[in-house]
Amino acid sequence: MVRTKQLNNKEIKELIVAFNAYGLNIEKYKRFDIIYTDKEEILIADKESIGFYHKGIVYPGLKLLLTIDTRIPAIYLDLGAIPFITKGADLMKPGVKDLDGFEKNSLVIMKDAIHKRPLALGFAEFSSAEIKSMEKGKVIKTIHYIGDNIWNYGTKA
Repeated sequence: MVRTKQLNNKEIKELIVAFNAYGLNIEKYKRFDIIYTDKEEILIADKESIGFYHKGIVYPGLKLLLTIDTRIPAIYLDLGAIPFITKGADLMKPGVKDLDGFEKNSLVIMKDAIHKRPLALGFAEFSSAEIKSMEKGKVIKTIHYIGDNIWNYGTKA
């Protein structure tokens, strides 16, 4: 079952502060709603998916990250990893081409190494320094990717 809730002014102010922590300004949007589905809580602003809640914490969505620069660290993907990541797979070390500096458990944007476009979001299983020294193993736990339910909510392009 899907239900929708429009956010009140207090909730919107809290949301603006949360997104500012990621270096994102969402004050241009006029209306904010949360879509509750069986699996996700999706944040909609002016009919577009801009974020989601994961374990009670709000995170920016990839549609928003395609249009706005952020201070969220990135990990750059080898071309061979992209088909797996865009189907929701976790990132394995052989798929890493390059990476920014970050700590274990950090939110990380997975981007293609050539165009630097966001493809997925996930949590670092290790710090960037540890990942650099690894040869194999899972390095990022994927929580959102292009084409998932969060991506598909909102205005259709």
